[in-house]
Amino acid sequence: MSLDLQQVLPQVEHLGQEAARRAAEASVRLPRLAQLLLDAARLERSELERRLAAAPSTAHPAGPTDESIDARFPLPPHPPRLRLLAADGSQVYPDRHAAAFFYMVNVGSIDLLQGSGRPPQIATRSNLHFHEDDLHDTRGLPVDTHLINARRDAAELAELARLVEAPILPEGHRDGVGGGRSEAPAPSAPLGAGSVDGSRGPGDGAPFSWAGLR
Repeated sequence: MSLDLQQVLPQVEHLGQEAARRAAEASVRLPRLAQLLLDAARLERSELERRLAAAPSTAHPAGPTDESIDARFPLPPHPPRLRLLAADGSQVYPDRHAAAFFYMVNVGSIDLLQGSGRPPQIATRSNLHFHEDDLHDTRGLPVDTHLINARRDAAELAELARLVEAPILPEGHRDGVGGGRSEAPAPSAPLGAGSVDGSRGPGDGAPFSWAGLR
């Protein structure tokens, strides 16, 4: 069923007005909230613990540590060369009303060797799942969104693992999948696996589900 744009357009205009109103409210509230955070940093630990204990059970406040709330730390020295790896996935869920029952998982990745002059290496891996083993869980039931989300997360992590183990391609090589001679080793920072297109549903994993340095 198609959209009735004549009905939707006025609603879009109201959406823009509401978004502007919320942004104006936030610009007033944020400085006050920031000041409350600074005030809390100056409280004695016993007073802070008393206030936390008196907070509603639904608040779930974080307990104080030995560090001040507003503690600041200098940045570590920047390495002359750093390898940044990231992967992000999306999916097309199955439609039980469609002529064919299938789903798709699409994972994109980037390998950026900072300080080398080499262009970023970008790869995309698209997989259409339509075999019986892919479309049913261990109980024989049709796959649901939660299982597909988990498989997408696993595919993102597998792509990050592939990038970590792959040789560093030489300058001028633009294929993010093929091999190539290795350059001098650089620290690798897998930033994480996450979604930036808003396609994840409730209960999905955190945006950064794997991180580390090698």
